[in-house]
Amino acid sequence: MMRENVLSLLEKNTKLHGERIALGKRNKYGWKELTYKGLGLLTKQFANYLINDLQLQKGEKMAVLSESMPELGACLFASVISGLVSVPLDIKLTIYEMESILSSCEPTVLAVSQAYVEKAYELQKRIPSIKHLILLDEPKYDSKLVSIYSMPSGGDCKWRHRSLKDTALIIYTSGTTGMSKGVMLSEKNLVSCVCYGLQVSTVFDIGLSVLPYSHTYESVADLLVSFHKHSTLCINESLKAVVKNLKLYQPEYIYIVPAIAELFVSRITREIENQGKKEMFGLLIKMSNFLRKIGIDKRRKLFGMIHENFGGNLRKIVCGGAAIRPEVGEFFDNIGISLINGYGITECSPLVCANHDDANDYHTAGIKLRCIDWR
Repeated sequence: MMRENVLSLLEKNTKLHGERIALGKRNKYGWKELTYKGLGLLTKQFANYLINDLQLQKGEKMAVLSESMPELGACLFASVISGLVSVPLDIKLTIYEMESILSSCEPTVLAVSQAYVEKAYELQKRIPSIKHLILLDEPKYDSKLVSIYSMPSGGDCKWRHRSLKDTALIIYTSGTTGMSKGVMLSEKNLVSCVCYGLQVSTVFDIGLSVLPYSHTYESVADLLVSFHKHSTLCINESLKAVVKNLKLYQPEYIYIVPAIAELFVSRITREIENQGKKEMFGLLIKMSNFLRKIGIDKRRKLFGMIHENFGGNLRKIVCGGAAIRPEVGEFFDNIGISLINGYGITECSPLVCANHDDANDYHTAGIKLRCIDWR
């Protein structure tokens, strides 16, 4: 069952939801999107190139240096299909920090977006193991690199079977203790997070992807969970654009860290005070909470103007990465948006526990996943 959930994740959605948008992002050239069918084709094309053209063997490593973009989905699935180990890099790292990481894991391939091509060339000079550079974008400035879009289709791609216990992903994280260390996650680790996480909390049709894919919180708990539910993920291009993109894409869910949730609350509270409506807002909360006690929920109507700031459809905020202040959870609960708090660490790929949709207590980190043992 585990293997089918990894391998068939894209295949199932390609067949059943092929025309649905899987990933999309606005850039200076317009709107870039990949349907599930398009993502499946691009994934197989990429995997074929890795297996047949580059003759890469199972277990070899592919580092990834890119901002968040739709093609990263194809990159992740292609690495799984071809039996490689994916090593995503945080784009905020210095060239020296990246050199330290790549010297440790010794990748054969570096997949890079156009924005970081020059840095990729520099890393290739410094790291002898890097034999191949692959461009994740459509080529615009550099025709020397093979682009993911110019690879031969190569027909149908076969799954390279390997043990579910074999490493599929290496995430370098330092926590708070110093230099980055590689956390090795197996295919079973990734799927367990998706399957058991969805038993606690689910997602809906449209999400806004804000956090970097070099972190498991985003790449597994958001990206793979969204794929499993055949959702559409709209990729946010920068933190400054979050509020604008909430209104533009009108998502139903979003994964963020507490600092962003607190910024939302501060901004809304400030606007209420500037409009001289602080007292009225407090009275509406009291009235709404009284109605809820007798089974009447009018929050989305009473606080409709606030919901419009989030696009009008936001139902759930998933919050992790640090502790959340209970008053932030209470604020969102009062206005009719569920803030689902959880706890995770990269070594657990990453989810350990999360609040249940039907039993949400924002004072706690929620319910332990069934696949986890803790002491």
